[in-house]
Amino acid sequence: MVMRRTLVLSLIAAILAAFSIGGVALAVGGGGRVVACFDKNSVRFVDDASQCKDKEQSISWATEGTTGATGATGTAGATGPAGATGPAGATGPVGATGVGGATGATGVAGATGATGPAGAGALWALVRSDGLLVGGSTSVTATRLRTGVYQVSFPQNVANCGDTITAAQYAGAGLIGINANTIDPPGLDRSFSIYQNLGGVNSIAVGERDGSGALVDGPFTLVAHC
Repeated sequence: MVMRRTLVLSLIAAILAAFSIGGVALAVGGGGRVVACFDKNSVRFVDDASQCKDKEQSISWATEGTTGATGATGTAGATGPAGATGPAGATGPVGATGVGGATGATGVAGATGATGPAGAGALWALVRSDGLLVGGSTSVTATRLRTGVYQVSFPQNVANCGDTITAAQYAGAGLIGINANTIDPPGLDRSFSIYQNLGGVNSIAVGERDGSGALVDGPFTLVAHC
C-alpha cells in the first residue's frame, strides 16, 4: 500500500515537471479533465480512461480549479483622448414665432419738400344777360346767340371738364343784369342746361330758363373744372 502511494506521488511529480517545461501536450477529456494511464515504469496521457491497457491504471484531474473570489476593483485609468467630432445632425423644426416687440419711437419728421409749381388758373366766366363778359379767366369770350342761349369759349379743350353754373347778380354801368341792388339779392327761379358746343371742343353752350321752362335772358357764372 505504501509502495502504491509512493508510485502515485512519483507520477504526479513527473506530470508537474512536464507542465513546467512545456514539453507535454495534454489531452483534455470530457468535462475539462486531464486523463493519464500509468504503470510502475511510465505514464502517458490519453483522451479517456478506457484507453488504458490491462496493466495500466488511470488517473484524472480537473484542468481548472474553483474560481476564486473577485479581486478588488483597480484604480481608474487615465481619460483617453477626445474622439473626432461626429457629423452635424439634421436641422430641427422651426420654432414658434416669438411675441412681437414693442413699437419703436416715432422718427424725426422729414424736411418740408419744395413748393410745387403753380397749377393752372380756374377757367371761369361771369356773363351779363346781354352776353357781355363782365369777368373771367384769361382769353375767355362770351356771346349771346339768341334769347336765353349763350356760348362761352375757353383757350383750351374743355370737352372732358366738369362744369358748374349759377345765376349771377352784379353791379356795373349800363345793363347790370337782374338787380342792381347787391345788398338785397333777388329770389330767382332759374334753371340752366349746359352742353358741349358742337362748334368746337373749346366752347360750352348754355341755356337759361324761367320757372315755366321758357328761354329767358339772364346773367350767370360758369366754371369749368379741368
